[in-house]
Amino acid sequence: TMWSNLPAPPLNVCLVIDRSNSMQGPRLEQVKSAARQIVEGLNPEDTFSIVAFSDRAEVIVPAQPVINKAATLSKVAAINPGGGTEILQGLLTGLLEIQRNLNSKSVNHLILLTDGRTYGDEDNCMLLATLAESDGVTVSGLGIGDEWNDSFLDQLASATGGESRYISSPAVVTRLLTEHVRGMGGTLAQRLRLQVTCDPGVTLRSAFKVSPQAQPVPMDLQPLRIGSLQRDEPVSVLLEFVVRTGDGGVQNLARLTVIGDVLGLGRLDEQYMVDLQTKLADAPEVVSPPLAIVNALDKLTLYRLQEKAWAAVDEGDVMKATTRLETLATRLLADGEGELAKVALAEAYRLGQTRQISAEARKRIKYGTRALIAPPKSKL
Repeated sequence: TMWSNLPAPPLNVCLVIDRSNSMQGPRLEQVKSAARQIVEGLNPEDTFSIVAFSDRAEVIVPAQPVINKAATLSKVAAINPGGGTEILQGLLTGLLEIQRNLNSKSVNHLILLTDGRTYGDEDNCMLLATLAESDGVTVSGLGIGDEWNDSFLDQLASATGGESRYISSPAVVTRLLTEHVRGMGGTLAQRLRLQVTCDPGVTLRSAFKVSPQAQPVPMDLQPLRIGSLQRDEPVSVLLEFVVRTGDGGVQNLARLTVIGDVLGLGRLDEQYMVDLQTKLADAPEVVSPPLAIVNALDKLTLYRLQEKAWAAVDEGDVMKATTRLETLATRLLADGEGELAKVALAEAYRLGQTRQISAEARKRIKYGTRALIAPPKSKL
């Protein structure tokens, strides 16, 4: 609330577009359409750049305020497909464009849009993401179709507190991409990190960002990367602790320190600290957990269930995988998620018959169950 009157921050955004052969046709056309809409919506103080890549990268629109929109749009129209997919090339070139105008009062954001797998350069991409995060740059990844590596894109985005999204068809590219950029104008603070310092006998087992966009939080990075704070959308993170000690009563769990850069003030590494406590089961007057936590845990269980199903596939245990998918379908049906339940049931049947899984169904189930974790916007 104390920051709610701050002005909307300027954007420093780079759109990094995969233009490999597989993007030919509706995919690339929809991405270009989205780029045109983004350009039309930019303000004079915003900085914008576009990089297109295949097995090499090219700066289509250098980082600058878009004064001549017609000239920029003609450059977008001239992007043509060709070549393979080397994400490192696009990522490096895009980050260099953002670096030209890096500013603690701007939203510094790279959006990677791809439909393919990159080979052999994943580790260097992760290194770049780590460097980008330390500079205050967020990386988000949008995957189109079913050929891209969702595990890699999740890791890449999560390392900077960014989002990874699945785009099932070219038709939704424009809407998702323009909404993503438009939402940045409401950013109050970026590069939010959560330092979790556990008390003796307490271990942090897992962390998962619930809202505004459900996203795994890498546990190997401390402080935890939790993204940006928007004007009208709280950030909520579900933390799971293992408590090994306690003689009843109140148990101290951890000290949480939230660290972030407040854009409107240009203040870096602002901090807010809070101590977490809980009443143990044998304490008098044990209070039921808030409904929001119960709901998030319930939906997170579904997400974990599909993760376990794919892990069983990777281990070659088809029976365990089909059982888990059938259980997931039953749970989804009980929750009123009929369409997603059908996909899970069909995939269980396919797996039992052919011992193969569909890359498209796997992504639909993974990102479909993940989307259920975040509470509906109207109920926040």
